[in-house]
Amino acid sequence: MDTMLTNVGVTFIDFNRFRYGSNYIQLIIDLQKRAPEGVIERFITPVVSLKFNWEGSRQRETDTIVNEVRKRLETLTGIQRLSILRPQGGPAGADVEVGIVGDDIDRLLQHAKRMRDYLRQVPGVYDVRQDLDVGKLEYQYSLNERGQELGLNQQQLADAVRTGFLGLEAVQVTWGDERVPVRVIYDEQVRRSSSLESLSITLEEGRIVYLGDVADIRSGRGLNTIQHRDTQRLAVVTAEVDDRETTALQVTELIEQQFGGLDKREPGYHLLFLGEKKDAADSLQGMRHATLIALAVIFFILASLFKSLLDPLVVMFAIPFGFIGVVVGHMLFGYHLQFLSLIGFLALTGIVVNDSLILVDFAKRLRAQGWGRVDALVEAGRVRVRPILLTTVTTFLGISPLIFFATGQTAFLSPMAVSLGFGLLFATVLILVAVPCFYLIADDLRQNVSRWLRRGADQPARGI
Repeated sequence: MDTMLTNVGVTFIDFNRFRYGSNYIQLIIDLQKRAPEGVIERFITPVVSLKFNWEGSRQRETDTIVNEVRKRLETLTGIQRLSILRPQGGPAGADVEVGIVGDDIDRLLQHAKRMRDYLRQVPGVYDVRQDLDVGKLEYQYSLNERGQELGLNQQQLADAVRTGFLGLEAVQVTWGDERVPVRVIYDEQVRRSSSLESLSITLEEGRIVYLGDVADIRSGRGLNTIQHRDTQRLAVVTAEVDDRETTALQVTELIEQQFGGLDKREPGYHLLFLGEKKDAADSLQGMRHATLIALAVIFFILASLFKSLLDPLVVMFAIPFGFIGVVVGHMLFGYHLQFLSLIGFLALTGIVVNDSLILVDFAKRLRAQGWGRVDALVEAGRVRVRPILLTTVTTFLGISPLIFFATGQTAFLSPMAVSLGFGLLFATVLILVAVPCFYLIADDLRQNVSRWLRRGADQPARGI
C-alpha cells in the first residue's frame, strides 16, 4: 500500500457522483506500482519511454489483493453493504445492472432481495447490492374508517402534520430593509414532547378532532431513496463480475432464465436491463451489422475501381490476417476481446485494404503494360514494399503510447490500440507474402472459367 484516504459520511461513486450518509465510510487506497513482468514490460516499455529502469516492487496482482481484502471484510459483523471498486474508464456503472419495475414497494423489495440472493450464489459475481435501503425510523399514518366518515382524506392529514411541525407562512412583515416571513408553528416544546396522536385537526364545521382518532399511526422504517421510471417505482440490483470466471452477458442470460417470466407471473411487474454497459453490449451486437455493411461498401468501391468481381476479393483477403494479429496482441497483454477491440479491428480493415490495394493495383498496371504475372507481382512487391512498411511503422508508433503506457482513465482504450497495432503488424507481413499467392490463384481461376465458357460456346457452333 502506498497511501490511504478515509472519508466518513460521504461516498464518492465516481468523479462526478457522490452520496452522503451518516452510515457511510470509504477508504481510498493507492497501491504501489506493480513490478514489471514479461518481455514487453521489462525491455520494450523502458526503451520506448526512455526510462531505463524498472519501477515498481509489488509482486501480487491488484485483483488478488482486492479478493483477499473482500474475503476478510465479509467476515466482519455490522457491515450492511460492502463494495470494492476500481477506477475505470469507458462505460460507467456496474457490470450488471437490472431494474425491477412495479407499483407496490414491498413487492419490489421482495423481488430485489430474491435476485440479490440469487446473484450472490453465482460464481464470479461479487459486490451484489440493491438500492432499496432501509432508512431512518419514521411514523406512518393512514386514514381510518372514522376519518372517512367525517369527510377527511389523506391529503388533509398530511397538511395538518406539515403545518403543525414545519409551520405555515401566514404573512410577511418589513424589518428594516428586508421582508421577513412570519411562520405559524407549534413551539419547540410541543413539537418535541407532544405525541403525534394528540395533533389537533379542524374540520370544516369548526369541530376539532385528534389525529389518533381519525388515523392509524404506526412506527417503522422507510426507504432512503425510491427511484421511478415512466411513473412506476423502480428497484435496481447491481453486481460486479470477475472476467476470469464469467462475463456480464452470461450473468444477464442467467437472470433472464431465472426471472424472465416475472411479467407473466405477476402482471404489472417486469425486468428492465439498465446501465451504459448494457448499452455497450447492445452496440456490440450491432457491430456485426456494421461490419457487414462496411465490407459490402469496400467491395463495391473496389469492384468499381477494378471493374471486376474477383480482384476485390483478392484485396479483401488480407482482412482475416489482421484478425490473427488482434488475437495474438490480446493474448500478449492478457486482454479479453471486447467492444473497443472490435472498434479497433473495424478501423484496421481500412488500413489493411489500402496496403493490399496499392500492391494489387500496381501489379495490374504492370500486366497491362505487357509484364508476365509472376514478374509483375515481384516488381510490385519490390516497388511498393517501402510505402506499405512506412504506413505500418508510422501507424504503430503513433498508437504505441496507448498500447504500452495507457494508465488510469485512458487504460480502457488500450484494447482498441492493440487491435489496430498488432493486427496491422501481422497483416503487413502476410500481405507481402499471401496476397500475391492468392492473386495468382484467383487469376488461374479466372482463366479456367474463361476457357470453360469459351469451350461451352464453341460446341453449339460446331454442331451447326
